[in-house]
Amino acid sequence: MSESAGPLPLRVATVADDADRAVLGRIADGELRALDELYERYKTMAYSIAYRITNDATLAEDVVQDAFLGAWRNAARYIEGR
Repeated sequence: MSESAGPLPLRVATVADDADRAVLGRIADGELRALDELYERYKTMAYSIAYRITNDATLAEDVVQDAFLGAWRNAARYIEGR
């Protein structure tokens, strides 16, 4: 095994990260339009990953729906840095 050169560098926060935090706060406040924004931002990536894993279009759509429903239901439990 190779030796580690030290700790991994920390990821630098981006403007997109700030926007995601803000939209999660709005979702936690019950703002349905904020969930729409989050969905529009990540729907393609989420579906692509789900389809790659399931190799089934219908199942991938269900997975994405469940993921965003989970975001809606659990937005108030979001802990930054976790």
